[in-house]
Amino acid sequence: MKSFRGAWLNRLIAVPALIVMTLVADRRAEADVIARFDFQGNDYTDDPSNTLGANTGLNLSNNAFVAGTTISDLQFSPNLNPTAALGFGAEAYDDALGFSTDRNDDRSFADTNQAVYFEVDVQIGFRLNLESLSFDSLKTRGTNIDDASVTYSLFVNPAGDPAINGLRGATDFVRNLSHDHYAPGEPQAESTGGSFSTGTWNTGPLDLSDFQGLTGTNTVALRLYGSEGVDQDFGIDNLILSGQVTAIPEPTGTCVLLLGIAASTYRRRRSTAV
Repeated sequence: MKSFRGAWLNRLIAVPALIVMTLVADRRAEADVIARFDFQGNDYTDDPSNTLGANTGLNLSNNAFVAGTTISDLQFSPNLNPTAALGFGAEAYDDALGFSTDRNDDRSFADTNQAVYFEVDVQIGFRLNLESLSFDSLKTRGTNIDDASVTYSLFVNPAGDPAINGLRGATDFVRNLSHDHYAPGEPQAESTGGSFSTGTWNTGPLDLSDFQGLTGTNTVALRLYGSEGVDQDFGIDNLILSGQVTAIPEPTGTCVLLLGIAASTYRRRRSTAV
C-alpha cells in the first residue's frame, strides 16, 4: 500500500512539473517583435518656406505590442531635426524617417553628437532576452564621390546619455558598421541616383543575444555620422527589435518545479537501490 501511495504521489507532483518545464521550453523557442518603427504616415512634401521638402506628418511611435514591455517613442539627441529639409526629392522618403543636422558636426567620430534612440521598459514580473536589431538606412543627400560612407554605431544601455551629447566619441557600442557609397551599379552601391537622394541599405539582423535577462528600463541607440569632408543627411526605416519576453516564475510554480525534480531524482535512486 505504501508503495502504491508513494508512486501515486510522485506522479501527482511530476506531472505539473513536466507541464511547467514544457511551457518554459516552448516559450523560449519563440521570438517576438519587441519594437517596430515603420514610420507609416510620415509625409515629406514641398514647402514654400523650404523648397527642398520637410516632414508634415511625423510618426515616431512603436507599433508592436508585447505583454510585459512598454516602448517609448523614437527620440533624438541634440542637433537632430526630423522635420528639417532632406534635400532634393524629399518626397521619396514618405513612410520613412529622414533627418538633418542643425549643426554641421556629422562627419567626425569625436565630434558627432547625433543619435536616435528608444527605451524598452520591462515591467515588474518579466524579463527580456534580446535577439537582434535590423533597420533600413537612408542616405538622403550628399556628394557623389568614391569612398563616401555613413557609419552607424549600435548601443544597448550605453554609458552615456544620448539625450545629452548623442554619445559623442563613446566606444561602448555593440556594433560599429559603415556603408560605402560608390557610383550607382557598382558593388555595394547604396544609391539609385547620382546624388544618393533615394539610397537605402538593409542592415541586420545584428546579433544582440549577449543581452539576456534584462529588467527595468533599457536604452537602444543608433549613433550616425558621415565621411570626413562629405556633406550628408541621413534616415532610417523599418527599425525592428526582436527578442523574447518571459514571465518570472511565481514562487508557487518554482516550488512545484523543484518538487517534481526532487521526486524524479528520488525515483531514480530507489530503482538503482533495488
